[in-house]
Amino acid sequence: MDKPTMMIIAAVVLGGCAVDPLEDRNPLPPSKSTGANPEALRAWLWAYDARTDSLRVYHTIDKQCWESFHLDLNPGNGMYRGGLVGGGLYPTLWFRRSNTVTALTNGILDHGNHGHIVHPELHVEMSFDNGFSVTDMSVTPDGKRIVVCGAGRSWPPDSSVVTVIDYLTTETVYHRPRNRVTYVVAAEDRILFGNDQSRTAHIIGLENGPIISTISTDTLVTDGVYHAPTKTSFLAGRNGIDVVDMQSGRVVKAIAYNRNAFIARMLCAPGSDYALGLSDSGAGTVDYMTVIDMSNHTVNDYPIPGASLAPNLSDGTVALSGDGTVAVVSDMALRVLYRLSLDDGTIERAVAPNTACSVACNWDGKRVWALARDKGYQISYEKDAIVDSIALGPGINWIMVTSFRNNSALYDSNDHTF
Repeated sequence: MDKPTMMIIAAVVLGGCAVDPLEDRNPLPPSKSTGANPEALRAWLWAYDARTDSLRVYHTIDKQCWESFHLDLNPGNGMYRGGLVGGGLYPTLWFRRSNTVTALTNGILDHGNHGHIVHPELHVEMSFDNGFSVTDMSVTPDGKRIVVCGAGRSWPPDSSVVTVIDYLTTETVYHRPRNRVTYVVAAEDRILFGNDQSRTAHIIGLENGPIISTISTDTLVTDGVYHAPTKTSFLAGRNGIDVVDMQSGRVVKAIAYNRNAFIARMLCAPGSDYALGLSDSGAGTVDYMTVIDMSNHTVNDYPIPGASLAPNLSDGTVALSGDGTVAVVSDMALRVLYRLSLDDGTIERAVAPNTACSVACNWDGKRVWALARDKGYQISYEKDAIVDSIALGPGINWIMVTSFRNNSALYDSNDHTF
């Protein structure tokens, strides 16, 4: 198998702050509309149009489109599985589609006591050859490396590859498992991977390929996440969740589901104790939201009487905040947006714009956007009302938001630095 080919966009260094290789050389000018709407949040709203394969980026203060990228994306497995990589100083967004992974700088540089909002740029694009497709991605807890697994359409022993990419230097380490790989979970120095049609998973080193452990799971795995504080991976499957100790390579606990359904996907932010589970009951919709407490090894279902939820990553009807504390789900049947606090199960409701589907939220989940027809609407849960909107044009399939972590610094000042 040929090694993946790569197109690398060189990073640019600016003076002033600590060295930031990804900082844009052309910071945004101050917005003329600053302060016009006290509810406005200084952030980027990303909107994807599948008809033109374009990902457009709008400034939420002046509501103008500042950047547009030509990308044929798979949003369900891209924008959530890759997510924000590199932390506050070097943030990048990773997407997967077909045989390619693409990284874009997210336009937000957060230095703690101040920050910059800059033009998002293409950071790196990596393509697999010979009919391979990217099947999953995971990020190490420190956010510095992205682990990508790919599988070929044929079935020779070398038809899979697990690739470790340094997000900043784009240096790569290749592993070639002997079996087809469809899911991968990255830890600090190890990688867990397996096949969703097999009850066997393997653990290898991040830097070298020999198998450290082979694991027999109790279920066919549908997805997996890593919990750094306990150094355990949580593998969701048809029959329950297996908890794997990444150091010993053993299944230390099997967690049963509470209902006649299984978790098809899990969303988790680095460092969080909670993961959001997207349940499949076979009926198409559910009336509850599921949270996995990874510290206590429990699965909690939070009922929503009358709800008709079909949380789907492919159409963006669910969003997880960057800090992993809040999930937002759109109930298109009832025109309601639910905001769930993952730590205690508190659920808030707000009326959604007509035909709203895709949702997005800022870093801590306090600000929520909904896509309806050709606009992105900012929703206030405190007021249960629309407080702002951005015209995005027709044909938008899903939206997302990138914003600062320090929300006290989110409001505009006299220039791009605050």
